[in-house]
Amino acid sequence: FNSMKALTMKNKNYIVFLYLGISCVWVILSDQVISVWIDGMPAKNRAVMHSLKAFLFIGISALLLQYLINLYHRGQKKNLADMAQRLEESRQQQALINEQNRLLKEIAWINSHEIRKPVASILGLSALIKETNDQAEKGKYYPMIDDCIEELDEIVHQTAVKLNEIIAEQ
Repeated sequence: FNSMKALTMKNKNYIVFLYLGISCVWVILSDQVISVWIDGMPAKNRAVMHSLKAFLFIGISALLLQYLINLYHRGQKKNLADMAQRLEESRQQQALINEQNRLLKEIAWINSHEIRKPVASILGLSALIKETNDQAEKGKYYPMIDDCIEELDEIVHQTAVKLNEIIAEQ
């Protein structure tokens, strides 16, 4: 029974083939049963029995067809629901990827622009320290270098926070 359900849900052509198979079995078996019952009956009664058999066949066939068509439609609806769910999951995954790309662009911009400022300042101050022999002037540059190092440390910390956001989203 479950295999019949699976067949009807896969392809509507199976409904036709299944119906044909069941119909053939019905006609053969019902003829065998009727022939045993109607032996010795008057012709009028035999005709009535054949008519009843035909009406019974039509009624059962209609019910069977309706059942198979309903199975097929349920399968189609299930397929549509599965597709909708996969589409929603894909949209959510794309949104996550877009957010990660945005964070990666921010990190790249920080590395290419914000880090350059304190590094360039440290290089410039270092060059000034090398140029002068005056200890007082050198002493004025060291706190500036410390400020640049703290600024650089803060930028590196911000970058680490953004990277952790990306990792946490995965």
